[in-house]
Amino acid sequence: EIKAPEDIVYFLHYRQDDDTRICTDYLKDDRGRHIGCHIVNGIDTEVIVILLVNGSSQQAEIYPIYRIFQPSSFGMKRVSFICFLPL
Repeated sequence: EIKAPEDIVYFLHYRQDDDTRICTDYLKDDRGRHIGCHIVNGIDTEVIVILLVNGSSQQAEIYPIYRIFQPSSFGMKRVSFICFLPL
């Protein structure tokens, strides 16, 4: 089992059309690390979303993760959702 380094800090960015934002409402674990993002408003469920998770660590090289999805294809009707980050 591969685990993230103890000192990792993740950040989540999301984009729709020409609008790019960074998460401002992180869910945190007991060590204060970002483990998820609660995105409220600003998401159009009919438009493709591009997610970028990047991070930093002194212990290991961290590679960005990109995901593209259409919220409505998952049955999402609300503009609020939680995205969990890989630990």
